[in-house]
Amino acid sequence: MKKTPYLLTKIFELKKFKSKLSRTKYKELKPLSRAQMKDLDRTDLADKMISSYSEVDALNVMLEILKKMNLNDLAQRMNEDLQQGNHMFNLSCFFV
Repeated sequence: MKKTPYLLTKIFELKKFKSKLSRTKYKELKPLSRAQMKDLDRTDLADKMISSYSEVDALNVMLEILKKMNLNDLAQRMNEDLQQGNHMFNLSCFFV
């Protein structure tokens, strides 16, 4: 399983990610509500995203949010992995 670079180690980064996630629409899927994410830690959030969107869609949502957070280097590396078909890594590794 491919490891992906660290992200969101600071509490405010995770809070910012959750905030953007609650306002991000992807395809016809409804965004996760703040209430759904309120008490989720990083691993539970990754699991919630996968169960709500599917693994590939969760990765695409995450890519979109990384860009909105101006984490462009990480978004670019993640996009390159996705382009090469390397989407079988654990989404929660972004929430180290």
